[in-house]
Amino acid sequence: VGSWYGTSNAWRVTPPSDITYNVLRRTLNQIKPTKNRIKFANHTLKNRIKFADHNLENRIKFADHNLENRIKFADHNLENRTKFADHNLPFIVTVIAEFVLVLTLLRLMCVFFFFFFFFV
Repeated sequence: VGSWYGTSNAWRVTPPSDITYNVLRRTLNQIKPTKNRIKFANHTLKNRIKFADHNLENRIKFADHNLENRIKFADHNLENRTKFADHNLPFIVTVIAEFVLVLTLLRLMCVFFFFFFFFV
């Protein structure tokens, strides 16, 4: 490896001490970024793990909260349906009874008119 010394255009061979220094400098320059990369990767990984853990906790909390709300809603809905059915049942029974009564009266009227027209 050569280098320019001074203002002359002569290309001189670098002394052995400079070679050693340059080799060490290059080696250190290669190691340093690697160390930094490892630190950064480690830091990033820790943050990712923390974030994933935090995210998972939030998801579990949210799912639990959502499930509680669904159960409450289903329970409330069931109560309302039961109340509505209890309230509605007498009305339905009354309507059916009236319908049966009207049909029975119609039959009786038909029988009465049949006898009235043919036997009177």
